[in-house]
Amino acid sequence: MKLIPKISLTALLAALLACATCLVSTAAAGAANYDTRGEWQYTLTCVGACEPALHGVMVIKTMDEASGVYAGTQTLENAFSGTVSGTVAEDKLSLHLVTKTPLGEQAFTMPEGAIEVAKNEFTGSGYYNGGGASEPTGTFTAVRVRTIKQVEEQEEKEKLEKEGREKGEAVGKPIGEKEGLEKGEKEGLAKGEAKGEAAGREKGEAEAKAKAEQEAKERQAKEAANEAKAKGEREAREKSEKEAAEKADAQAREKIEREAREKVEKEARERKRAEEKKKHKKRSHRKPKAIKRAKALRR
Repeated sequence: MKLIPKISLTALLAALLACATCLVSTAAAGAANYDTRGEWQYTLTCVGACEPALHGVMVIKTMDEASGVYAGTQTLENAFSGTVSGTVAEDKLSLHLVTKTPLGEQAFTMPEGAIEVAKNEFTGSGYYNGGGASEPTGTFTAVRVRTIKQVEEQEEKEKLEKEGREKGEAVGKPIGEKEGLEKGEKEGLAKGEAKGEAAGREKGEAEAKAKAEQEAKERQAKEAANEAKAKGEREAREKSEKEAAEKADAQAREKIEREAREKVEKEARERKRAEEKKKHKKRSHRKPKAIKRAKALRR
């Protein structure tokens, strides 16, 4: 029995690469469809005077090897999500990109693009929305940055980290053996402690705020009561002062009227006495004359 000679790893890789190159270069001899699965970064441009080039990321997860039909999701400018689909035929492919925007769905169709297998890139021309293949209005260029295996591994790692964070937030203690779970536990514990501290701080601030508001209300009520009391006292004092002033005015008027009346009465009495005195004086003058006449007649 012949022994199979040992082959170095470098030689094995070289052989595999040569086989792959041979398969690509002999498409007519039945080359397999290019596997488009993985994460791609793409650039979308338009022909003529229009907006600058747009950039996005698409992740193709499903592809039928026999028919070459593929599908996935995409995000344009880290803002607008959408879908991507198409068909691969050896080293050629079609592409239909749909993006959801506030103005409605926007579509770009590339009837055919060329794949550079060695570089994991493809490019082609196409049209937007309702255009036609005879009048291309844009170009599409994409390069694969991660294989489907790398994408799945990253998603699994993120899933484990998420589970670890959730569990770490709940229990705050070592929970996993895998690197993703350990990392998630630490992040979750830190996040849980931060949440507790934030909740305590918020509660303290809320209680302090409520206390301050209550004190402010009590102070306002007290000030209002003091103001009402001061107002009542001021009004009572003003009323008393007004009544005293009115009484003083009345007394002053009464005094003035009494004095005026007394003056009038006094003047009247004085006039009367003067008249009586005057009459008496006249009578006194008439009497001596009468006496003299009587004496003269006697003679």
